[in-house]
Amino acid sequence: LLNKNSLSIFEHKNGDIQFKLNASNRMNNIKIIDLQGRVLYDYEVDSKDEVLKLSNLSRAPYITKVTLDNNFVITKKAIKKY
Repeated sequence: LLNKNSLSIFEHKNGDIQFKLNASNRMNNIKIIDLQGRVLYDYEVDSKDEVLKLSNLSRAPYITKVTLDNNFVITKKAIKKY
C-alpha cells in the first residue's frame, strides 16, 4: 500500500537531501516547491534512493512532490535545517 509514509526524507549535515522510497515502485520525478508554489527544482530520477545536492536552499519549509513510476504522487512538507 502506497502512502506518504512510504517516502522518507533525510537531511545530511552538508545540506544534501536523501529521498528513500520504501515500496516496490521507483521514483520518476522529484520537485522541490517553495511555500509560494514556485517549483525550485525539478529532477528526473529513476531509483528508490536518491541523494540531491540542495545545500544552496535556504533554511525554510518546502513542499516535496515525488511522482512514482505508476504515476502515484506523494507530497510531503519538510523543513531545511542546514
